[in-house]
Amino acid sequence: MWNWMWTAGCVVHRVGIIDVDPEPTLISMEGGRERLVLIGEGPQRLTGLEAHLVEVDGRRTGHSIAVSTFRVYEGPHGLAVWYGPVQVLGSQVGVADQGSGALVLVDDVTADELRRSAGAWVAVEGYVDGPQEITVLHWSLIDH
Repeated sequence: MWNWMWTAGCVVHRVGIIDVDPEPTLISMEGGRERLVLIGEGPQRLTGLEAHLVEVDGRRTGHSIAVSTFRVYEGPHGLAVWYGPVQVLGSQVGVADQGSGALVLVDDVTADELRRSAGAWVAVEGYVDGPQEITVLHWSLIDH
């Protein structure tokens, strides 16, 4: 019966900014707020994406959304975002981007900073600087 309660409700699709204080909330472009229920490892990572522009899919559960999947579109600085676990491949360091499914290599300065965080989930903001290469202007740990 408990599983039924979480799967009941209308399918919803929302876009907005993540706010995690005091609880995970999606702030819509119109200013409305909807509480997010984060079940599972993937949706739990939304708590590390404070102030990011995201798209969430899930089911309505009362006055909340039980999030099943999400995509990150923009970081708090207004730049494109790549997010996923840090991967170290010899001298190269990248992010296994969950949005595209590709390994995106980071610039040398960021590579030196991220190398010690291999396996940790991060969100990096920046711009494309070549095929599957980005120049990172801001980054943050998603796992807390």
